[in-house]
Amino acid sequence: MDLFSENIDLVRRIVKKFRFRGLDEEDLLQAGLMGLHAAAKNYDPKFNVKFNTYATYYILGEIRKEMRKRNPIRLSKAIYRIIRYLRDNEDKSFEDIARALSTTRETVLLAYIYKQRVLSLNREGREGGEKELLDYVPAAGRSEAFRDALASLGDGEREFVEMRFFRNLSQAELAESWGMSQSKISRMEKKILKKMRKFMLGK
Repeated sequence: MDLFSENIDLVRRIVKKFRFRGLDEEDLLQAGLMGLHAAAKNYDPKFNVKFNTYATYYILGEIRKEMRKRNPIRLSKAIYRIIRYLRDNEDKSFEDIARALSTTRETVLLAYIYKQRVLSLNREGREGGEKELLDYVPAAGRSEAFRDALASLGDGEREFVEMRFFRNLSQAELAESWGMSQSKISRMEKKILKKMRKFMLGK
């Protein structure tokens, strides 16, 4: 058997993780198979990585592309409102911001994750002038998107999010607790938020 035929079950297993998204499973399967085909075509054993690990990247990429195509939902007004508030109040804790805007800390974190992407798209919009910002960004208000992004993190990364954003520890406090420099904590935070943002944007 070739690499493609041997790994069709891998596609099915990955597709099952998306079965509660209200999308047609057959469409996702076809997208995943396209990703598997591309992976089988491009794979080289010299890459020093297992094929299923390599293929998963391609499969997920095609599935998320299909999801974006079929579910182009706009960023919620609540998230956009928080993003605007964050621009002038980044020194406040998530709990204080949530209280001020009568929302949850989870929603504030979602807005924080999207903020850099939104600002980037604003710049692109000013330069291109064709599409509205909200047409580019998927819905951030759905809690399942956040839970999936959180689940994609490693144990240590999830613990970081919990302590930093839900227990409201400052970077300095977290650095002391973990025995690291504050600059390393800052870099870790940027890396984790970027990872979550990319997952939630399906990229």
